[in-house]
Amino acid sequence: MPSPLPIVAAALCVPIFFGDLRARRVPNGWLLVALGLGTALLAADRLTNPAAVASWSTWTHLAGLAAGMIALLPFYALGWMGAGDVKFYATLGFLLGMEALLPIWIISALLAGMQLVAGLLWRWGLRHMRMAASPPAQWLQSGRQGRPGTPYASYLALGALTFIAAPGFCHRWLP
Repeated sequence: MPSPLPIVAAALCVPIFFGDLRARRVPNGWLLVALGLGTALLAADRLTNPAAVASWSTWTHLAGLAAGMIALLPFYALGWMGAGDVKFYATLGFLLGMEALLPIWIISALLAGMQLVAGLLWRWGLRHMRMAASPPAQWLQSGRQGRPGTPYASYLALGALTFIAAPGFCHRWLP
């Protein structure tokens, strides 16, 4: 039986994507619900398959939680990333397992890099396009309430959705 945890992860990624993109916030409540539901699903799998080897290993999910937290904690300590980004990455590690973390990180880092390049181009002379005055840009700015930064959780969500939708594509990057 395939794991239902990717469905939980995908359901979490959609509101996180839009919430972080607009407000630069990752609500702890959403993460706690996803972790609770994931824990219940793992426990149910263990209870329904006591004699057989379970279809998904609990250890890869627990290792994903720990690795996700440990991997991004230095960036939080340096002030380069918010605590919500770190907690979201750890939650994705729990829901999708340890093997999902590297592809998710690669995709999100590429997206953040593209945002950096776009920002530099904007500052260096593309301001005449007047995109900052457009209604979508104003809607995004109003939700931030002055909070700067990169919507890294949004990029993590896109990376996770890509991993869920096309795991074979993501695994071709890895040896």
